[in-house]
Amino acid sequence: MMRTPRRQRAFDLTDGRCIYCNVQLCDDENVVATGNGGFVPPPGQRFLCVTLMTPKAAGGRATAQNEVPACHVCSARKGILNHGAFIRKLDREWLERYELERSQISPEETWQRLERAVAQALPMFIVHAPPMPPRRDRRRIHDTRSRSF
Repeated sequence: MMRTPRRQRAFDLTDGRCIYCNVQLCDDENVVATGNGGFVPPPGQRFLCVTLMTPKAAGGRATAQNEVPACHVCSARKGILNHGAFIRKLDREWLERYELERSQISPEETWQRLERAVAQALPMFIVHAPPMPPRRDRRRIHDTRSRSF
């Protein structure tokens, strides 16, 4: 259970996942105490941060319809961007990483990957190819002469 109904409502909105990166969020009861009096989330989880889709700096209000659950990392990266602008920023970053990774592959590596893909797919095409009809049936199919009676 969360400490406040506001945090619980945000947590239940996405079943305890960050709305931006989909990482599992820890609720307030599952935190792990450290030796120095602090707390850390369980492995593979992050702390819950209730963030506003339209921030106050952009005219948003702290209402239930404007609040969404996010991890602290995404909330800090979002800053004063609204929800749509941050999603577009995440999409651009993902596309840039993908293009960078793709550009670092040499042409030889590209051909090797293509050859492996074709070698894996070729037996499937051969196995699933329809059988050819017997020779005499093929003649009948291709005989298009018109007959006059």
